[in-house]
Amino acid sequence: MTTPETNGVGIPDRHGRTIVAWKTISFVSLGLAIAGWLSFLVLMFVALYSGDATPVTVILAANFALMVLGFVGIAVVATQQGAQRNDLADALTRAGHPGVDVRRLQAGRPVPSPQNLELRLRKERDDAGRRWLLVDAYAYAPPTV
Repeated sequence: MTTPETNGVGIPDRHGRTIVAWKTISFVSLGLAIAGWLSFLVLMFVALYSGDATPVTVILAANFALMVLGFVGIAVVATQQGAQRNDLADALTRAGHPGVDVRRLQAGRPVPSPQNLELRLRKERDDAGRRWLLVDAYAYAPPTV
């Protein structure tokens, strides 16, 4: 296994797949819940005239389950992103860049370091296909206005 090249910090991305999977689950389940609420409004009037409330009850239970799944997904994504930030902050501190705001580190956006370096986050895969978070350090070039 060859780790991707970097002149800064490189750590394995242990949380990336979980974040992407749970974001997808959250968006899909909350989208289906919204569609379910719209169908509930239509079926509610049908149930009022027919006297049978079974379809409305089933749709309400399904909507509740989808909403709970969506909110659980949001909580899992927030937890995993926090753990990923902590891992990255610890790696940057060990590499001599304490005090860097890792929340500002985004792929392609430079962030100044207290050591007068510019840090840039990038994501790559190694030869085995594992994901890595790489932070490259460049000489800081102050913005010219």
